[in-house]
Amino acid sequence: MRWLRNTKIANKLLAFFLFMALLLAAVGFAGYWGNREITDIMYGITQNQIVPMQQLNRCRILLKEQQTVSIQLLLASPNKAEHNSLSARQAEQFKATDTLLGEFYGLPLDERQTEWMRRLRQEYGLFRLEWDQANGRFEKGDPQEALSYYQSRAAIHLDNAEVLLRVLTDHSMEKVTYLNKQGDQLAQNAGFVIAIIAAVAIIIALSSGWELSVLITLPLREMLKEVEAVAAGDMSGLGRSVPADSEDEIGKLAKGFNEMAKRLNSYLQELQEINRAIHHQAHHDTLTGLANRRQFHKRLEELLDRDGRAPFAILFIDLDRFKDINDTFGHSVGDLLLKEVALRLTVCLAQSDTIARIGGDEFTAILTHPRCDQEVREVAQKALDTITEPFRIRGHEFFICASIGASRFPRDGKDMDALVRAADTAMYHAKKKGNDNIQFYTEDMHESNLRRLSIEKDLRQAIENVGLELYYQPKVDLRRGCIAGMEALLRWKHPVQGNIPPTVFIPIAEESGLIHPLGEWVLQQACIQNKAWQDVGYPKMRMAVNLSPHQFRQQDLPERLAHILRETGLDPEWFELEITESSLMEKTEETMVMLRRLKALGVHISIDDFGTGYSSLNYLKQFPIDCVKIDKTFINDIVESQKDSKIAYAIIGLAKSLDLRVVAEGVESVEQLSFLDKHHCDEIQGYYFSRPLPAAVFESLLQDRLWFSRRYAVKFPEKE
Repeated sequence: MRWLRNTKIANKLLAFFLFMALLLAAVGFAGYWGNREITDIMYGITQNQIVPMQQLNRCRILLKEQQTVSIQLLLASPNKAEHNSLSARQAEQFKATDTLLGEFYGLPLDERQTEWMRRLRQEYGLFRLEWDQANGRFEKGDPQEALSYYQSRAAIHLDNAEVLLRVLTDHSMEKVTYLNKQGDQLAQNAGFVIAIIAAVAIIIALSSGWELSVLITLPLREMLKEVEAVAAGDMSGLGRSVPADSEDEIGKLAKGFNEMAKRLNSYLQELQEINRAIHHQAHHDTLTGLANRRQFHKRLEELLDRDGRAPFAILFIDLDRFKDINDTFGHSVGDLLLKEVALRLTVCLAQSDTIARIGGDEFTAILTHPRCDQEVREVAQKALDTITEPFRIRGHEFFICASIGASRFPRDGKDMDALVRAADTAMYHAKKKGNDNIQFYTEDMHESNLRRLSIEKDLRQAIENVGLELYYQPKVDLRRGCIAGMEALLRWKHPVQGNIPPTVFIPIAEESGLIHPLGEWVLQQACIQNKAWQDVGYPKMRMAVNLSPHQFRQQDLPERLAHILRETGLDPEWFELEITESSLMEKTEETMVMLRRLKALGVHISIDDFGTGYSSLNYLKQFPIDCVKIDKTFINDIVESQKDSKIAYAIIGLAKSLDLRVVAEGVESVEQLSFLDKHHCDEIQGYYFSRPLPAAVFESLLQDRLWFSRRYAVKFPEKE
């Protein structure tokens, strides 16, 4: 059997079929042998028993005929012809009987048959002798004597012969019956032998087939089973091995399959590890390890789908001015800071259900089962306190704060979108209130958001449909008493809401990105209007335009402005950009580059709202600027407040020392005007002279440029 296991499949099949052929040959031989034996028996019965019985029957018939003919001869009439006919007939019968009895010599008779046959011949011979004696008496003319002699002597031998024939016939029948029984027994034995051989053949065939099945089909079946399982998505069986005990092709295939399954199982395990890692990455922030936006939303859906739907709260935490750290120290430092913030939030918000980072500097937390708003506020305040503690990263110490918005289920929303929107809105309002505070969502915030979105939509349409307008406010030269220039100010008259202040729609434009097309339109319209006034003959004056911090950070701003100046034909000398002090102090190196690029165009540059920021005198000295505008907060109380008057005086003195023009904005009284004139402020701007005016109304002021000189005579005190 070991040889069978290790031989090739073709040799296995050949051996199996040869063995089956031998078994079939054995069955055939057994059948042939049984049939031959039965045939021999039947032939023996036919030749040795049936034929002698037929001959015995013929002999009995001949003897009966001889007895009849003999009696007829002895009783016949004297008619010689009839006598001769009967004599001839008797002679033929004698001859036939002699011939028939002679044939028995060639037959295989047993001892009893031989003895009976001898006695039969003897009785027949005596019959013949006695017949001759009776026939002699008949021929001597004594038929009565002849008949009596025949009946007393010859007929007795003939009857004895007939008795012997019956004995032989009965004996032959007994032998035929015996041989038939022997044949039946032989047939039964032959059938039993064939059945045994066939049963043995079937058992051997089944066992051989089973062995072949084990050696061939079992591994294939196991492999097919595993392949079907894998095809159905069940990979659990890859760790099991299929039988591979033989060295044939199936054994080699099974071994190869086992090796393949082993490697595939190993690969699948690695793939599962990768999938787990991918799933973790898909649901967690790669930088901080916290849950990400997707996991945050998934957890919210689970909380909303669960039975009972117990109350919970959401915190939106946004780091304030994080972008400044990123821009100043680089993203690597910013990333380290975010990791530290995540770690602190994880520690201080340990009782929260989920903490996630959903954006650059935005974090969220889910608080389950809060007992009241105060508990939510305490948790949020704890997060604020831990964030405001100093961070030490790469030798630097950072101080940051955060704005937190909170929403609560089910009060602030019944679905995920509503709750997230509410928390985001609350966080946005926290930022608007000056950062570093906590705001709970209210319906007023929702209304404010709706109004903001409505304004944004309408503002977008107004920009597309030119629904905005520039107003112009004059700047007055105190030395000459005339208009020295103007500032272009954007106004929007809403078709439904009426005039919307710039303090409302400008922040919305900055947040939505509309400030870029809006600011470019203002620059273009201001240049067009100034050029138009110059072309009709009005004195050349400088047009000033406020530049949004978002515009100032546009890298292609100088190119855009140069294109507008070329397109409108306005000389850059008569155009001025007003940039807030806070914008200039962000990224001072980049600011310096941008200012130089703008200055290279030939335009003038003014620092707006001067005094409200944190200007460095060193940078102020290096910046290529032409003018500073004193913020109106210092002008409002310049007469009553000694501090404001000193600040204004110091700004004027500082600007003069740097050869910069000084413009005071927000002048609304003659006392303010007198103070500024006394301390040599160059230009003033405010309601004392004129509010911002539409272009057509402002043009009427230009028609008499010296109109203010007359007012000065009335308003101004005498100079000392």
